[in-house]
Amino acid sequence: MLEFFISSETEKYKLMDMFCMTDIGAPMEYRVNQYQFPLNLADEMKEYPRTKWDKKLEDFLSAVYEKYQRDLKKSQFYYTKFWQKNFSRYFDPINRFFVTPVPKYRVLVAHFLDAISNWSEHNIVLNAYAYQTPNPMYHVYTLLYEIILSQVFIRVRQTMSKEMLPDEKLWVFAELTAFTVLKRNFSDYAKASGTGYPQVDKFLPRFLEITTDTKTFDELKEQAFQIAYFKSQMFF
Repeated sequence: MLEFFISSETEKYKLMDMFCMTDIGAPMEYRVNQYQFPLNLADEMKEYPRTKWDKKLEDFLSAVYEKYQRDLKKSQFYYTKFWQKNFSRYFDPINRFFVTPVPKYRVLVAHFLDAISNWSEHNIVLNAYAYQTPNPMYHVYTLLYEIILSQVFIRVRQTMSKEMLPDEKLWVFAELTAFTVLKRNFSDYAKASGTGYPQVDKFLPRFLEITTDTKTFDELKEQAFQIAYFKSQMFF
């Protein structure tokens, strides 16, 4: 099940977190460009303590959300109706892979942010205008990809600490897993050549090869963790 919601407050905190931390996958400058966030405001956020620009960001987003309220609600309605109609079609193969069904997720329909998964909670971010891109399937596979990432993070951390598998390696494993699951199950995703992260894609040929005969997440994890990159740092 999916619940789509709009919240300038939630997007504010997501933006604050992103600009205050080092992103494993991409630097802040990349994210600013990716999300088309005002560069001058982002630069201010880099220079001053979080508490100093909290109110400035809140005022900025409040104005943006008021201006685009109609578009945001239209997007929320579109996503809700689409997934009410197509949920089983896309989630049945993913639930079979994880065996234990994916729980309900809350999806923030955001004005700026897009394609963000939570490492410990059942929520993700999807851009409000993702369904309007030239690729009509972009919003579908973005949502699925981020939920798979989130589920991998959560399920692995239930049994493996950061000492056993550092966050960076877990992120690589999650990216490889999400790409593999979508490529296996959806023919129009099969043409995708990689995750877009060079530091991840260098492991992709070996990952696809070693996990070819696996059917479930536990089987895939067991085989994938035989790859030296993951195995070398593990101890029990």
